[in-house]
Formats: sequence, C-alpha cells, structure tokens
Amino acid sequence: MEISFYLILGARIRKNRSIDTHDQATYVLANLTRALVISVEYRLVPEHPFPAALDDCTSVAYELFQNAINYRIDANRIVLAGDSAGGNLALVTTQSLLRDGFTPRTICLLYPALQFFDFTLPSYRDYLPRNILGIINENNFLSAMSELSERKVKVTRDIMFNNHTSARDKRRLRPLLDADQYLTISLPFDINQEGNQNLIPHLEFLVSPRISPLLVPDDELIQLPPVLLFTAEFDILRDEGRRKINKRSRDEEI
Repeated sequence: MEISFYLILGARIRKNRSIDTHDQATYVLANLTRALVISVEYRLVPEHPFPAALDDCTSVAYELFQNAINYRIDANRIVLAGDSAGGNLALVTTQSLLRDGFTPRTICLLYPALQFFDFTLPSYRDYLPRNILGIINENNFLSAMSELSERKVKVTRDIMFNNHTSARDKRRLRPLLDADQYLTISLPFDINQEGNQNLIPHLEFLVSPRISPLLVPDDELIQLPPVLLFTAEFDILRDEGRRKINKRSRDEEI
C-alpha cells in the first residue's frame, strides 16, 4: 500500500494548530491518491521547544520504514509531505532518513520554511511588513522565533537584519544560500557583521541543518528523492523555495 506521511502547517510556531485543522485536507488527499495518509500530531511550541517536533516526526518515520511489514505497507512507496513548517519537518526528516539508508519515494513540500539564516531576502522584506497573509506579521513572527528557542529569549527586530548570527557563521553559511545567484534583487550581505551578542548564543540552533535544511552542501540536496515543491508568489517563504529549485534543477528534475 502506498502511504503519505503528512506533516501539518505551522505547528512549530502556533500552539493552536493540530491534526484537526488539516483533517479535511488530508481526507481529500487520501481520497484522491487512494493512499493511506498518516498525520503526525507532534509536540508544539512554546511548551515543547526545538527539537521536540522534529524528534516526534523522525520517530514515526523510522518506525514506518523499519517495521513497514508490520503495518502492511511498502517501504518503497512512502511519501513525506507537509506545508509551511510541516514542509520543513518533512525535508529535515528525509535528510535524516537518507543518512541511515532509508529513501522515501517522493517528498512533497508546499511553501516550506527552508532556512532561518537570511531574513533580508526580498520576499521577507516585501511581504512581512505588509501582513499580506493576514496572520503573519512582524510582531508574531518575532514571537514565534522567541518561542522556538529553549530559553524563550526575547527576539528583537535585529533578527530581520541577520544580527542573530555571528560573522563566522555568516562567512560559513552565506555560500550555501547565495541569494545573489538566483534573485535579481537582493540586499547587500555583510559577512563580517558580528551581530547582536544578546541573540547569537540563544539562536545558534536556527542555522543548524536540523531546522534550516537548505543550509547543506549542494551534493546533499542532489541526493534527495524526487521533490514536488510549491511556492506562493505573495509569501515570505517564496525566495528560499526558489533557492531550493535552483540548487536541484542543475542536476535533477524537480
């Protein structure tokens, strides 16, 4: 039996999200694909900071791959999918599975969050201040970043200028994102900017591949199974999705 392993929207940062909010969508998905759909009700912030949600998702994924026969499913036909923060979890979980020799058939990412390194990308600059989606504005974005951190540090607007990272991390990670190569308009990026020392120690986890899956060498992304990726034009996450496509399209179909 084909199985779709679906990780729901935004539950990393919104405690009022649950599998119930996506029950209708996953029902339609199961009906149209004639596949078994599993929604993971992973632990949410702020009660359970990073990496609780990821740990829950990887635990379920490994159980399915390692014991597929017990669930009467074909381990070669498992698809991981998710939207927004769920897309992030689907990709990070896939990267973990690949390192241990398990390969999903496909991953489906709907407007996924792929990096927490560069918040000066045009889509962030254009759409976050305008509150274009109605629920994501600068204030609740900063609150979400605070809730993700284990110590609930108060995150200031400095993060919007990438002051949450050290100069060392900027020099190390900038080539992995390299927005100048795929965006026609991007802000100058000062790789020698030291950042806010009140934020850096508490937010170092944001540039880990376990939460920023785009921040890995190209050869790791190329090893991914086929990817179905959707981005939205009026979305703060648009440009990191474009970067994902740019990295993959040179060698494989996406």
